[in-house]
Amino acid sequence: MRCLITGLAMVLMAPICVGTGRAPDAGCTIAHYRVIELPLLPAAINDAGEVVGTTPSHRAAIWTARLGLRELPMPAEFEHSEAFAVNARGHVVGMLFDRSFQKRQPFIFVNGSLTVLPGDHAKAKRISNTDDVAGEAVLAGKQRSEPVVWTHHGIHPLENCCGGSIEHIDDNGDATGDAYDEQGRYYAYMWNPSRGMYRIGPPEGYSNAVAANDRGHVIVEAVAKVFLYADATLTRLDLAPKHPSHPHAINDCDMVVGYFGPFSDAGRAFAWDRATGFQDLNTRIRSESGWKLEAAADINNRGDIVGKGDPPGKDETGFLLIAE
Repeated sequence: MRCLITGLAMVLMAPICVGTGRAPDAGCTIAHYRVIELPLLPAAINDAGEVVGTTPSHRAAIWTARLGLRELPMPAEFEHSEAFAVNARGHVVGMLFDRSFQKRQPFIFVNGSLTVLPGDHAKAKRISNTDDVAGEAVLAGKQRSEPVVWTHHGIHPLENCCGGSIEHIDDNGDATGDAYDEQGRYYAYMWNPSRGMYRIGPPEGYSNAVAANDRGHVIVEAVAKVFLYADATLTRLDLAPKHPSHPHAINDCDMVVGYFGPFSDAGRAFAWDRATGFQDLNTRIRSESGWKLEAAADINNRGDIVGKGDPPGKDETGFLLIAE
């Protein structure tokens, strides 16, 4: 175990103890996979195999092979919900909506209890293993959405000139996301308590941080190009040769998953690693399964992949890929 004070939790000086885990020794190479159909459209999977996402009835839920599907509770004033992320402790963040989808609020779900998080026009996107929640919100007296962290259910902004969002936060409170400069151009950034916010995308033009891992490595998109930012170096990734590639997630081995294609309705799920390079995941499953894998949403450090696709006789169905 180790105890730490997360970046924005320093205001409260509250140390949080978490397990250090282990260095990833699996999930570093693209494999051949068995396809498991899921009863929800998945958004994320943790290393314990807990999958979170949204059911066909538009309810946030968590699924495991042992316990099956469990819908998360909702306060009475909301009728719909979506789950976006899950940490190593099985804690979930997502969004709540009223019947008309006009009212929305972020939530955190911990140990069977759901708590609504504060903020106007707020959206929670990621959760660290220390339960810091990253996202965006319009703060009092402001007109634009700001990058924020919810710590112990309190909301804290990252200081920047022109608004933005946090897409990922690690156990040290270091954040990654997108911000706007004074000319209204968005760019990928990293932030930590000692250095503040700094640009990690190409120095010219627009860029956005798509995904990050807990080693501080970030997938950056910039005008149809995809880069890996690692150890202060920006390296372009060689992905689909003929169609645009849209990465969604990266694990701690720097294995990247997402989809490629001329447009989203014609998408095909892909994976990339340093050794194998770019691979259409449809070539990594048994043809007799009948599945078309359309998009990969997340990958854990064991190499398990979740996403959506079309099984025989169905469409828009969640899948889990496990190495055979």
